[in-house]
Amino acid sequence: MRKHKKIIETGKGDFANEVNLLNELAKHLRSKRMKTGSFEFFSPEVEFQLDESGYPSNILKKEMKESNMLVEEFMLLANKTIAERIFSEVMSRLFIESTITLMRKKFQSSHGL
Repeated sequence: MRKHKKIIETGKGDFANEVNLLNELAKHLRSKRMKTGSFEFFSPEVEFQLDESGYPSNILKKEMKESNMLVEEFMLLANKTIAERIFSEVMSRLFIESTITLMRKKFQSSHGL
């Protein structure tokens, strides 16, 4: 079991206060996302049990746990932050390029070029 899962499930372990704080923040972020119209796309994950020969012998459905949602929430936040930054940079460059192009055309037409 991964350490953050154990901490969330038991409330004990190294950095328990920090992990629990992150978990509370993730819950708040998820709630805020849901209120603004976001969707939850939880598709069940599966795990294959293999026999001695390495062939699948059983399929288990993995349960989505709170620790999985913590990680997922911060991954979504990271993706959103990067997308906003890229959009901002692109829009800024487009504005600058269009302004330069417009200024160049005005200069050329006013000087008969």
